Amino acid sequence: MIRDPRKKYIIFFLLPSMLILCVVGLFPFFYVLILSFHQYRLTWWGKPWIFVGLDNYRYIVDWDRYWKSALNTIIFAVGSTTLELLIGLALALFLSREFRGRGILRTLIIIPLLIPPVSIGLMWRFLLHPLLGLIPWIFKSFTGVTLSFFETGSTAMLSLILIDTWEWLPFMFLVLLAGLESLPKEPFEAAYIDGASRWQIFRHITLPLLRPVMVVAFLLKLLISLKVYDLIYTVTTGGPGHTTETLSYLVYRETFAYFWMGKGAAMALLYEYMIIVFAVVFVRYALLKARG
Repeated sequence: MIRDPRKKYIIFFLLPSMLILCVVGLFPFFYVLILSFHQYRLTWWGKPWIFVGLDNYRYIVDWDRYWKSALNTIIFAVGSTTLELLIGLALALFLSREFRGRGILRTLIIIPLLIPPVSIGLMWRFLLHPLLGLIPWIFKSFTGVTLSFFETGSTAMLSLILIDTWEWLPFMFLVLLAGLESLPKEPFEAAYIDGASRWQIFRHITLPLLRPVMVVAFLLKLLISLKVYDLIYTVTTGGPGHTTETLSYLVYRETFAYFWMGKGAAMALLYEYMIIVFAVVFVRYALLKARG
């Protein structure tokens, strides 16, 4: 058996990057894990951590606000991702055809993806402001009714979903458009020759072939939406009340606004475990559907 002498050099050169990954990845995780079993407030200068075991986790499990924030997170993530998938698929089907001006439309669609998320949140916050916003002013000029998008929890959540859809629709559009253009042409040509309608081709050929791409795009965007923070912070700050407060924003407030580090660490870990379990279940279900 001949050994490759270059292996020891490969390991030698990879070792620094592996050490860096361990430091920036494993160390914070174990630090937060240990912190979650302690009671510690950042304002208690000089005081040691107080070991409380699972008390932080028991408090969170019995805390109604945490589960309300979890429900808000699911509503926001599923609502925005589903809407983006449907609109993105429609736009991808439309712009996959050859016509004049197609390149300009594709360029215009991806513009929101180039704007920083904080800028998008502030921009829409001012556009939808009931007194200073352009959209309520235009609506009042024609109807005489003053719109208030953030007065109730339902309208505030709907506004957040629509803003997120405007922001992330280009991502979904680009992924689905790439998937459409990579599909083989032969099944479509055979279906046209056999006299199949556009709806039959879309239902029996396009959707089955595009399903793996749709599953990946939906999962990636869903994971991004489950971690939403910047949009909530800049537009509603979790209000009115706590009706639009997501888990990311709740963890931020408890940890960096009220300085309950132990409780915030436990909340973050529970949040992470929930996302991992959800992703694993979703991927397995999607794979089973694809095989079936």
